Amino acid sequence: MAVLLLCCASALAIFCNWQKENKTVAAIKLYQQQIQSLQKETDDFLQLVETKSNVSILREHFKKARLKYKSIEFLTEYYYPTTSKAINGAAIPEIEADNPNYPTEPSGFQVIEELIFGEDTIVDYTELITQSKLLKSAVTRLQTTSETLELTNSHIWDALRLQCFRIQTLGISGYDSPIAQYSLTEASASLKSLQQFILLYKDDAKKMIVDSLIRTIAAADEYLLSNNNFIGFDRAFFIVEHMNSITKSLNTVQEELQIPYFNEPRLLASNASSLFDSSVWNTWYYSSNYRKPENAVELEQLGKALFYEPLLSGNNVRTCASCHQPEKSFTDGLPKNKSFDGKKVILRNTPSILFSALQASQFADTRVAYLEDQAKQVIENPEEMHGNLTKAIK
Repeated sequence: MAVLLLCCASALAIFCNWQKENKTVAAIKLYQQQIQSLQKETDDFLQLVETKSNVSILREHFKKARLKYKSIEFLTEYYYPTTSKAINGAAIPEIEADNPNYPTEPSGFQVIEELIFGEDTIVDYTELITQSKLLKSAVTRLQTTSETLELTNSHIWDALRLQCFRIQTLGISGYDSPIAQYSLTEASASLKSLQQFILLYKDDAKKMIVDSLIRTIAAADEYLLSNNNFIGFDRAFFIVEHMNSITKSLNTVQEELQIPYFNEPRLLASNASSLFDSSVWNTWYYSSNYRKPENAVELEQLGKALFYEPLLSGNNVRTCASCHQPEKSFTDGLPKNKSFDGKKVILRNTPSILFSALQASQFADTRVAYLEDQAKQVIENPEEMHGNLTKAIK
């Protein structure tokens, strides 16, 4: 009898593992099918560009192609950020800290959007053909790399959650559709895609829990489509009443499915149920420790004291707070502040330091990674604080 029970338990474990693997295989197939749809749309768009089709036709096909991209954005951004940037990155040159004189030129949908949705009705077809070919190449690269993609359930649900946060922060804000202002429809396409992947798990959890999540997403989608005025869209209401409910429900279903959250150090907690939970941000992530140290309180007190310490400057008068004034949101309210000797102005303005701990790099040219290095450069800059840390310590 014991042997029989052991065999049954082993068989059940094998079956459960097979079921989990089966979900990831189905997810990969669905993802690859959606990539093929994107590939077809980008191919069609390139053909229309090469035949110099009317701009109104190009705009409609452009919208169709980017809707296809939005359907796969959550996995593409998660697994292939470099390719994703080539497909739908910001339409500005990317400055690399170690190579600032040779910026990487932008490509993809956002560059094409400027070419066909701008006020100038005369389309630069030569440049448009170039950019459309670059877009096609990036999508082809995505299709090729996806053939060897391996997923886990934890990764899928992690990507689903991050996409919800991406919709809230970048999607409905119009970040990647500043001219066409097609963001609300694109957010709808993204939500519909999330539904498809969630439904792959509908048989593994309590039906009412999954159904509740699907209804919550459908309600958000309906609100997007019913209030599809980009300028008048109530983003605060949409986030509070719809997106927060979705992300909380995602956690509920993931826990019901017994899919573990990731436990490595992160800026945003892997089990964040919304962006507004007080504990979801790891403000120590970009420090050398990644995690909050045991002496965090003492370090914070020391940092506050040093922020107002005049001995850090060359004249024992200027402090960090001289320019980063708390009552002015930690700025100085000036276009540019005066240099240390008061005879000229410094090269850049004084940025707010609010949330600076959540920045992956510091300074406009991203030349340092840690806040400690940023502070050191300002303190020792002869135009700013003109200090000397060795003398200050003494």
